[in-house]
Amino acid sequence: MKKDKDFQYLEDLLRDPAEIMKEEEEKRREEPEADDEAPDVPEDYAEETEEPLPGKKKKSPAQKKRPEIAPKLKVLAVLLLIVAIIVGAVYGVSALIKKANSSFINGASVFYPIASDSVLSLYPYPEGVIVLTGNSVEYVDATGKLIEKNTHLYASPVLKSSGKHVLLYDKGGRDLRLEKNARVVTTVSADAEISNGAIAPNGTFAYVLNADGVYQTHIYVYTAGEKKLFEWGGPDYLIDIALSDNGKKVAFSMLQVKDASYITNVYVYDIASEKKTLLGSCSFDAEAAYCVRFLSNKEVAILTGNGVYRMNADGETETLSTFSSNELKHTVVSPGKLTAVALNLFGNEKNTEVRFFDKKLNEAFTLNYGETVLSMSASGSDTAMQFADRILVVDHEGEETGNIPLTESCYKILLNDDRVYILTANGLKCYDSDYTAPDEAE
Repeated sequence: MKKDKDFQYLEDLLRDPAEIMKEEEEKRREEPEADDEAPDVPEDYAEETEEPLPGKKKKSPAQKKRPEIAPKLKVLAVLLLIVAIIVGAVYGVSALIKKANSSFINGASVFYPIASDSVLSLYPYPEGVIVLTGNSVEYVDATGKLIEKNTHLYASPVLKSSGKHVLLYDKGGRDLRLEKNARVVTTVSADAEISNGAIAPNGTFAYVLNADGVYQTHIYVYTAGEKKLFEWGGPDYLIDIALSDNGKKVAFSMLQVKDASYITNVYVYDIASEKKTLLGSCSFDAEAAYCVRFLSNKEVAILTGNGVYRMNADGETETLSTFSSNELKHTVVSPGKLTAVALNLFGNEKNTEVRFFDKKLNEAFTLNYGETVLSMSASGSDTAMQFADRILVVDHEGEETGNIPLTESCYKILLNDDRVYILTANGLKCYDSDYTAPDEAE
């Protein structure tokens, strides 16, 4: 009897209280009138026969049965309270983890442990960073977790990244490979030494051979599916090469040496059509075009030792900014486009002028510092500048949005989206780009 009641009690706990009350109400309606013969009931629930005390009313059957339900409702309330406590604890732990992660990101600890002397460079990757070492390409996500580590045996590895695509080649060697989503998808063994390369967001890639026996420079462009789109050869030396975002155009600068002087020629080709049309070209006397980048699928940015230029779709070139060759210190590209140049005015490193350019390559504003800018990195419309004791982040209007103090040696920096990755002696650290030093924050 007791065992059956216990099971019934447990079943009642799992039922809806409203359903229990309804059943009790129905039981009361079915009870016999006072003059009818009362049914046998368990001794535990027998009605009182004594007269009530003076001043107290005799309890009705319904009043006597309600205490049977009350303990069940209390237990149910306790269970609901426990569930609420557990849910609250989960949210509380989640908030603590988020807060701890924020402190972690803002330099409280090493973001990704790695020996600084093994890192060749840092590159942007969607929501993370790519670390190139002498024997691997390491993909790290925004939490510092290693996504993938692809080893290589290249003697002089050079990496170009664009979106989720990576081109890795052995400069001076003959091997290269294409990676997508942190996986190696294509490998190529060239016929001669590789001198340069480029990659587009859609995976179209270019590589350049140096002195292959027929040409001094031989350029090949392939789709991600290894279909050849373009081939070009010439007697001059290639300086730089770039692909448009849609992978349908290629631009490259060639250095021509003649009579103890030199000329730089820049060419832009449409490689989507069968004719491989030359869209435009320009020349610079005694200037080397160190950097060519597509501003759009129609316009090209050109940086030489003496200025910044823009070539339009008709091949016309416009001068946007000029300086002397001994002043140029750093250039920064965001991504695929020229964003800023740092100049040491009159060659004086303690007098640094940084000129910033908008999406059309028009000069937007200039900032001056009485100290050396050691390196720069850009992402979108923001630029990070490394000084001896701090890293400053400025937006497209020249407003300072971040001030990150450097408490230890900093070897490399990378601004990607809203985070600054800093390579230190203890490993890779990560800061929010809008992080301000605690003593300066309000």
